[in-house]
Amino acid sequence: MVLLNPFIRRDYRSALLYWIASLVLCIHPCTVLAQNDGTSETATDKADHTDTDGLRLIIENLKTFDDIDDILDLEDAGDGLWIATYKDAVNFERFTIEIGLITDEFDNRIVWIRGLLSGFDTELTTVQLRNMLKLSYDLNLAKVVIDDGDILTMAEVELRTLDSIGLLRIVYAVANAADRVAGALDPALNRAEALSRSKHEEESSFELLNGSFVVHYNRSDWIERPEIAKNNVDIDLVFQHSSSEVFVAVSANRMQISVENLPDLAIDDIRSVFPDAEMTKRGFRTVNGLETIYWEHTLTTSGIQLSYFSHAYSDSSGNLRIIGWTTPNLIEVHRSTIESFVAGLEVIMP
Repeated sequence: MVLLNPFIRRDYRSALLYWIASLVLCIHPCTVLAQNDGTSETATDKADHTDTDGLRLIIENLKTFDDIDDILDLEDAGDGLWIATYKDAVNFERFTIEIGLITDEFDNRIVWIRGLLSGFDTELTTVQLRNMLKLSYDLNLAKVVIDDGDILTMAEVELRTLDSIGLLRIVYAVANAADRVAGALDPALNRAEALSRSKHEEESSFELLNGSFVVHYNRSDWIERPEIAKNNVDIDLVFQHSSSEVFVAVSANRMQISVENLPDLAIDDIRSVFPDAEMTKRGFRTVNGLETIYWEHTLTTSGIQLSYFSHAYSDSSGNLRIIGWTTPNLIEVHRSTIESFVAGLEVIMP
């Protein structure tokens, strides 16, 4: 059974550590994306200066941990505020986190930890918002907040439940949340390993858009399935892998479209037929020197869930998409299989 229905239209650590910390620190591990009314509960001017000795002792003890300087710089900024500079982030060279103290309406001392993600537009696209909501649900100890035009990651905990190890875990959680938010908002940060063409003994190729695009492939691995392609007006070619477990479709047209927009256009079109379609990842990669965008999405058709791994390229000749798919349990097995096909992409310069 060939499953090509989605193309009928157009185009720190471990979960256990977090779980334990969430119980000790009385923070529910399932958080939600919050939108404040413009008044930050953790504003610096609300810091309580009458009971900072306890927090100071926790931070001073944290500074004595072995190798802490390799991960974190801690500085007393005065007036009950500390600055933690996290140095082990993926998408930031350094990430600044503020730590302070407030008193809640029940006279409890609350330690707040927050980091500001600067340079990101809070006017989120539908895909970005969906990814942020999913991310915030997945996060432990930290939450994502949009506050008065800023995006922050933050956490709050009662001072009486906190110790130095707990504070380190929460600081890491806030920094890790910021790292993941940055990746969700900026696909350029999700850069995959470059692909380059390998020549094969049994090599074949095909041209698209009057020879502007050429794809080389190993015909001993891939079998063309023209009977599938002819039933899909937006698909030029379909190939089945010799394992019979993965398919690849190729689509090209003469419209030049910014590659940054192609994933959103594709997923919106797919959702018009498959409302449960969900984009799970996107980013950039170089293929034989060409800047391409990739994205992954899932959907359910005829009761069967499928996972898709797509790449796209566009220039003045038009745009081209290479779409691979299989079942969710095999997507990691065949990720390199799909990539081997994508690696055959070549652009013929006029």
